Amino acid sequence: MAKTLQQSRNELRSKHYKLSSYLKQAAQIKANSISTETQAHLACNIARDTVFTESMKKDLSILQVPIDLKNILPNKNTNIEKEVLQDIACGRYEKENNKYSYNYEYLSENITYAIAEKKVVFVMFGLESYCIIHSENEKTKRPDLAYSTHSTCLILMPVEDCYEGFYINSHGRDMSDTDLYYRIVSSKRTKVVEFEKPAELHLVSNLINYWNTLKDYNDNQIKIKWNQTKKHTYLGVNLQAGDQHGVCFAYPQIILHNFGETYDTERTFEKDWGSIVIKSTRDLLKNGSLDTFVKLAFMEFDSKYDETLAKHMLECAFNDGQNDDKLEEVLEERKTRFTRTMVCSLIRYLSQISFKI
Repeated sequence: MAKTLQQSRNELRSKHYKLSSYLKQAAQIKANSISTETQAHLACNIARDTVFTESMKKDLSILQVPIDLKNILPNKNTNIEKEVLQDIACGRYEKENNKYSYNYEYLSENITYAIAEKKVVFVMFGLESYCIIHSENEKTKRPDLAYSTHSTCLILMPVEDCYEGFYINSHGRDMSDTDLYYRIVSSKRTKVVEFEKPAELHLVSNLINYWNTLKDYNDNQIKIKWNQTKKHTYLGVNLQAGDQHGVCFAYPQIILHNFGETYDTERTFEKDWGSIVIKSTRDLLKNGSLDTFVKLAFMEFDSKYDETLAKHMLECAFNDGQNDDKLEEVLEERKTRFTRTMVCSLIRYLSQISFKI
């Protein structure tokens, strides 16, 4: 029987395990790759069909979308051209007669089909050329410039007569200063474009605006509500504040599996200091508690994080910026302890024999 993410976490308790070993395993199943035809992506779909809630087994569409920002974002503060948005592709696994097949298709076609079927859509973005890092040329040993890649996600959820979008970047509030987008011109020079919002939100905004011009497969006008506020965009604590290994790939996947296992299910966290009853994820998102959902997705990986988060919740000051500062201090302090448990639990979960076909 397939194990849940929490059961995989529990298997690691009181055991000695190395992050480096699990990172090698992550590379083997390509959990840290922007490729869309991977064992890790397939495992996400098998997990949906085996351990997610019954409604998610039927109604969740998982799409992986690789995007090279330097090729997508315009060279000045303008909207992205329609033709560019039309050409964005995605990877998708489909199950038929108990067999999985891989498809590489247009993203917009998958969105229009999923919305016609009233499905919940979970999009995992692999954002190439996300930002610039200063490095050293291996041959010349001189300073050099290179692009980094980042992973984020977008949830599209049916609510009454429309859809609502929820965008999540693990950096949260630290996105605020990314309205400047840099392209590499040479080993020493860059070219900058200043957008009215963080560069990735410029992309998300343009995508959703484009989808809203389309009709679904039932010939109904698509209507997706999304904005840059805390209701629709995660702007909380930087969850990678203590990440010294660059494991951004893990965050959207942790969120996916937490989402799938709790979508329409109430849950209780039992601790030494008491218990907290949490509404279903669907109710949290409908009620404007995206911030709460995201932070809860990372409970059970570190006792200090859990304790701090629970205290903030019990004090009814969960969305307060000052408490985000305290939580970020915990993440910075815990460093590899939080990261190691999170990544190792995820890779152990994705690599289980039950998910291999």
